[in-house]
Amino acid sequence: VGDGGQLGAEEERVYTNVSRELVSGLARYVRPGDCVMLHDPQTAGLCEGLRVLGATVVWRAHNGSDERNAYTERAWAFLTPHLRAADGLVATMDTFRPPAPEGTPYTSIAPFIDPTANKNIALTPPDVRSRLQRWGIIAGPAPLGPTPLGYELFREGSAPTAEVPMVVQVSRWDRVKDMAGVIDSFESSIAPYTPAHLTLAGPEVTGVADDP
Repeated sequence: VGDGGQLGAEEERVYTNVSRELVSGLARYVRPGDCVMLHDPQTAGLCEGLRVLGATVVWRAHNGSDERNAYTERAWAFLTPHLRAADGLVATMDTFRPPAPEGTPYTSIAPFIDPTANKNIALTPPDVRSRLQRWGIIAGPAPLGPTPLGYELFREGSAPTAEVPMVVQVSRWDRVKDMAGVIDSFESSIAPYTPAHLTLAGPEVTGVADDP
């Protein structure tokens, strides 16, 4: 858990109480016959309350472990009683599948992207270079134009040219993304043998409400 401690009775009490408060707030929006999709462990405690409101509840596990161990068993033991109220379960991979009562519908759905979203629209090479120069990620004349709101750049050394290889990780800043591990791997396996630069990019740290 967040404090590094165990998942015990006190944690269960807090989790259950917070879940009840959230269901109470959702009651004004949820009607019998609605289908509610819940995502990740934070929401498992909502299953029962939403069922009581008349909703069909599907819970999805976006991440997990490829192999079971003592840590995953403790986590599932904590979550499974709450998931028994779900009408269906979805996981990104079958190895992430949660324990569930016999007969609970389950499927795995791999991640997919929206090709029409701004972050997935194809850019021409000149446009890419222009933006990277504007933001100071690569060297070159900075074209006129605004930089992103809240944008901050922290660099060690000078900016590389567009011809220099670059390893990039774009993600949130939480431990699961292992930014420190990326740095260590780059330092030991790539930097000594290539001229490549490393860029770690993520959202403004206070801009994602549930970002740990």
